[in-house]
Amino acid sequence: MQKIVNKGFNYSGCYNLNMLLVSKNFYLMDNHGAALWCWAKHIKKDSKYSFFHIDKHYDTQYINLSYWIDSLPDNFENLSIEDFFSLKHIIGKEEFQTIRYDNYIPIFHYLYSKNILSYNFFTHKFGSTGLKYFDNEVAYEYDSIILFEEIDNLIDEQEKTILNLDIDYFFVDSKTGYIQLYSDEALISLFEKIKKSIENNKIEVFTVALSPESCGSWRNSIVVYNKLAEVLNLNQFKI
Repeated sequence: MQKIVNKGFNYSGCYNLNMLLVSKNFYLMDNHGAALWCWAKHIKKDSKYSFFHIDKHYDTQYINLSYWIDSLPDNFENLSIEDFFSLKHIIGKEEFQTIRYDNYIPIFHYLYSKNILSYNFFTHKFGSTGLKYFDNEVAYEYDSIILFEEIDNLIDEQEKTILNLDIDYFFVDSKTGYIQLYSDEALISLFEKIKKSIENNKIEVFTVALSPESCGSWRNSIVVYNKLAEVLNLNQFKI
C-alpha cells in the first residue's frame, strides 16, 4: 500500500494522525479523523451513495459545527492531508484544530448531504449525539446480529456505498483489560461478506481506523486488521 503518512505506532488521540495508507479505494489510518479527506477524493457531485458506519462510537459530535464549517476553505476537496489537519477555528480567543476523530461525520453531512441516500450505523452507542443529528428518514441503526448476518445484503441493495469501519467495534474494555468481543470465525465471516460486496462493485470507498487506544493497544487492533487484510489480499503488519 502507498504510504501517505507513516509516523510509526505513536499515541493517536483525537487530533493526531500517525498513519494513512492507501490501496486504490481502500484507506487505512490510526483514527478516523482522515476519513473525510479520503471520501472527498471519491465522491462525484452528480452521484448518490449510502453511508455505512461500523464503529464503537457514533462520531457525530456537532456542537460547534458552525465554527468548523466556517474554517473550511473553498478548495477543501483539493487540500493535502497536511493542510487538512492544519485547519483551525477560533472560539472566543482560543484556536482549535477543526478536524477531530469524533466530528467528521457532521462536517461530511453538511458538505455532501445531497449525495447521501441513507446513513446506516452499527455502533455500541458510545459518544455523544447519535442519530438525533440526522433526519429520521435517512438514518438507521442496526445491531451486531444484522451486521454479521446481513451486511453484504444491505450493501448490495445500494447503488454505491461509503464504508467506514473502526476496529474498536470488535473490542470491549473489561476490568482486566481489552478483550476481543467476537470470535475469529465471526470476524472472518464478516470480512468475507465485505469482500463479496467489493467484488460486486458496490463499495465506492472503504476507510478503516485502527483506533489503538480504544482497542487496548496497537497490537490488538493490528491483529484484527491483519485478518481483514488477509481476506482482502492487502499488506499485513508484522507483529
